[in-house]
Amino acid sequence: MACSRLDCSNVLMSASVCWVSRGNSTLKRPLIDTTYVYPISGYSLAFNNYSPLPGQEATVASLRFINGKTITAIVNDSVVLPSGVPSEFHPTEIHWSLFSNVTLIATLISGKIRDNRYEQFENRLKLHTNNASLEILQLRTQDSMTYYVSVFNQSSIEHQSEITLIVYDKLQPPKLEVLQTSNENNECTFKFECSVQQVKNVDYFWNAMTTNVTWKENVPSSENRTSVLKISQVPVNLNVTYNCKVSNNMTKASATMSVSCIAIKNDSHRHQTLLIIAFFFVLFVIICSFIFVSKKKIKKTLN
Repeated sequence: MACSRLDCSNVLMSASVCWVSRGNSTLKRPLIDTTYVYPISGYSLAFNNYSPLPGQEATVASLRFINGKTITAIVNDSVVLPSGVPSEFHPTEIHWSLFSNVTLIATLISGKIRDNRYEQFENRLKLHTNNASLEILQLRTQDSMTYYVSVFNQSSIEHQSEITLIVYDKLQPPKLEVLQTSNENNECTFKFECSVQQVKNVDYFWNAMTTNVTWKENVPSSENRTSVLKISQVPVNLNVTYNCKVSNNMTKASATMSVSCIAIKNDSHRHQTLLIIAFFFVLFVIICSFIFVSKKKIKKTLN
């Protein structure tokens, strides 16, 4: 259940006791204890400067209800930041702001809506006056911050909320490649790199479609832009599919790759064969050059 912090400090100076009631439940607090948690729906409060029974009310100059919430969303999506006011609140004035409540971005004042006050949110804000919520369109990562709202009604009651918005990038399939391979002592070793572009703080999860694998190391980079995995595979002639999954709490993506040590052996043999061919070709050129020069010298001598 969403809860509020109820501030009993802004009342008549003569008041010394605060009652908070919801349904059949009533809590009594001295005004020294001005902050405590209570559900925001179905609230009622009473103040007095002596010890009466609950319900003997004193006049309230103004009253604050403060709640907080964290919301997550994805880039290019839209999100609605709730004000937290109950349905019976009936807002008459709304102030949405940033930076510790000093920079206004959307307001309802004297019946006039202004939701294009801040350049960063130009043409991207919609203020809903029925419940004081604020809708942000075409989200960007720089929209991640804390938003403040103050809502007033005709009874001079003020409701305040602090909402933290975290906007995540939508992950694309990561890039998966083999950095290094070796095949020694009947053991095949691979070194993989899994990376995502232009996204920070990503979690990596590796998986191999076999049990014949020893995980030697898994090293994420700074800011988790890449993850390097080193594994050892036995038997060497086994073809294994490896999977790298990435996640940033809101979206997931993955990439797979199948590798085998047989390919490594073939590549090694092919490399050796090419070296042998190159050696004999160079030797052939040297011998031909030697024969050509020798014949030329003999011809000169005969002349």
